[in-house]
Amino acid sequence: MVDAEQVELILVLLKFVTVLMGFYIVFLGYKAYRKQPHGNLLWLTIGMGILTVGAISEGIAYQGLGWAIESSHVFEAIVTLVGFGILVYSLFAK
Repeated sequence: MVDAEQVELILVLLKFVTVLMGFYIVFLGYKAYRKQPHGNLLWLTIGMGILTVGAISEGIAYQGLGWAIESSHVFEAIVTLVGFGILVYSLFAK
């Protein structure tokens, strides 16, 4: 059986890899935007950045800021919703 400390370590490692991959996608998006400065690419990059931050926002709110777990869940959901909203906008922006 896995104890709470092991679960926490696994979650931290998974979130760390998620953030690394997310910021790599943001880096590639920004590079693409610099080559061809289309607003869609910029919005896509911003949306991915927000989603990447959203991946760790719950942990930051819960452990870093001392929020209740329920409030931290809601905060992550809001950040994720904003990120996806910007991604959708990037598909339709002119």
